[in-house]
Amino acid sequence: MADTSDSIRGEISAPDAEAEAEPASATTGFFTGVAGQLLLYTVGLALLLQVLLFPVMIAEHRNTWLTGRAGAAELASLAAQSMPNHHVTPEFSRVFLNRAFILSIAADVGQQRETILVPEKPIEGTFVRMDVPDQPAVLSIFDTLGHFTTSEQRNIKLTFKPELTPYDEMEVIVSEGTLRRFLVEQFGAIVLNSLILSVLTGAVVYFMVYRIVVRPMQGITAAVTRFSEAPEAPEATRIELPYGRSDEIRRVLAALGAMQRTVSTALRQRKRLADLGEAVAKISHDLRNSLAAAQVLSDGLADSNDPQVRDAAPRLERAIQRAITLAEATLKYGRSETPLPNLHSLSLKAGVEEAIAEGVMGWPGVTAQVNFADEFTVMVDADHLHRIVTNIVRNAAKALSKSGAPDQGASIVATATHAGGSVVLVLEDNGPGIAQMIKEKLFQPFSKAASDGGAGLGLAIARELARGMGGDLELARSDSSGSSFALTLRAG
Repeated sequence: MADTSDSIRGEISAPDAEAEAEPASATTGFFTGVAGQLLLYTVGLALLLQVLLFPVMIAEHRNTWLTGRAGAAELASLAAQSMPNHHVTPEFSRVFLNRAFILSIAADVGQQRETILVPEKPIEGTFVRMDVPDQPAVLSIFDTLGHFTTSEQRNIKLTFKPELTPYDEMEVIVSEGTLRRFLVEQFGAIVLNSLILSVLTGAVVYFMVYRIVVRPMQGITAAVTRFSEAPEAPEATRIELPYGRSDEIRRVLAALGAMQRTVSTALRQRKRLADLGEAVAKISHDLRNSLAAAQVLSDGLADSNDPQVRDAAPRLERAIQRAITLAEATLKYGRSETPLPNLHSLSLKAGVEEAIAEGVMGWPGVTAQVNFADEFTVMVDADHLHRIVTNIVRNAAKALSKSGAPDQGASIVATATHAGGSVVLVLEDNGPGIAQMIKEKLFQPFSKAASDGGAGLGLAIARELARGMGGDLELARSDSSGSSFALTLRAG
């Protein structure tokens, strides 16, 4: 006895031991998390955008600087209007050179040219003529890059049409080196601003993601960890988050909570089944011994002088033999040796008549009849067919007796029809029917709602046996006029 129970317990607990796995160790850090990685990606993306936009920005600064030189030259020409010969003084020229970096200013009126700002010394280097830029900065990118790539000393002759003076055209000479130094300074400012903007953008994104995603995920992770440590505990399915309850997080919480409740319920039921399996194995062990003794005693009933006893003796022997076979199969199943059905061709009527007779035994007010011919043969395990029909008939007879139907002619009728390569056996009663809440879980173990002392395993076992023989068992109908079950079997 002890050996059998220990082996059953060992087989039941073995899958649990195999399922246990060591948690994977991984190096964790700030930048391996979602928020840290998003911070890096945000800063990197912002810097990439700044790099892509840098040529446009530096070209815009270049155009602005040249336009500023033209504006300063026009102001100088206004000041020169009040001076003799329209020339600014040398002191004014030095100030303009130091502040506006203008080397020379000249203007054309008709066929005459006036020099407004005379250079202090001859201008050295080559000259490049340019117009005041009035186009988008993106079109000036190559001209801007040319200021950095040239190796010779050049001066820019900037020409434009003045608006504040009567001159036809003005020409301003500036050193390209001065423009280059200005652009280099702007380059440093742009890089610094880009870094500051990228870091600030990354910090804002990090804070938002941390609040909306990371903190909720930390709460969910803690809940999953707590659940994995004690999945059967009722409080393990409770998830509490500090904030970050967005619609997506709410849906994740709902799905996770439903999954945890389902797993927790399944684990509790699994434990219940394991305990039940151990108990059944113990009971089957002793029951087999008792039935063996009963079988020896039943052998002497055939020699009884009572004719009724002699007639009942073969049926009693078959019932005891089936019980012994079932007890042995239960012990094999507990050792993870699922017994396969022993299929052979059988007359359906003979098998059903004997099973129905045993099923209604004990309820004399319930009548049962088999309404089909001997022509139906099926490929089944005779013991499995007997257990299926007996389970259904016994449940029906019990329901009929409780509902008072015997006074109204309670009956169970068995009919059979061919359906392709199968035979459909229908067991129908005229009882009160099955409640809707029971129908939904009728074939699930331990789902029986009626308080009749049963375990709620009969129909679950019956369907499993039917499917093991290549058939199926379904509830065909159930209403106030009665219920009917359809058992599909392979034709023999």
